[in-house]
Amino acid sequence: MSRQPGKLDPSSSKALQELGDRLRILRILRNDTIGQMAERLQCSPATYAALEKGVPTSQIGLLVKAMTVLGVVDSLAMLAPVSVELMVANPAVRKRVRSVKRSLPTDSELDF
Repeated sequence: MSRQPGKLDPSSSKALQELGDRLRILRILRNDTIGQMAERLQCSPATYAALEKGVPTSQIGLLVKAMTVLGVVDSLAMLAPVSVELMVANPAVRKRVRSVKRSLPTDSELDF
C-alpha cells in the first residue's frame, strides 16, 4: 500500500485547521483580501487560500512569510520552545565533523 502525501492524523489536521483559522482572522482584522495577501506573499490566491484552509501540503516558507506580513512571526518561537541555555549546556549536541583533505600521492607512491 502506498503512502498518500499530505495525509495526517486527526489531531494534526485539527492543529493545521486552527492555524489556518488564525491566519484568516488576522488577515480579516487587517481588512486584507486573499488576493492582497497572495500578492504580498508572491503566490497565487489559491495557494494562500490553501494555507488558510490548513492544507497539509502548504509550504512552510509561505507560512513564515504570511506570519511576517501579519506581524506575528515572533510567535514562531513558541511553536517548539527550546531555551538557548539548554542547547549550549547540552553536551549531546553534535558538533560539526570536518573532512580531512587528502594530499595527492607522490611519484614514489605510484605503482606504475
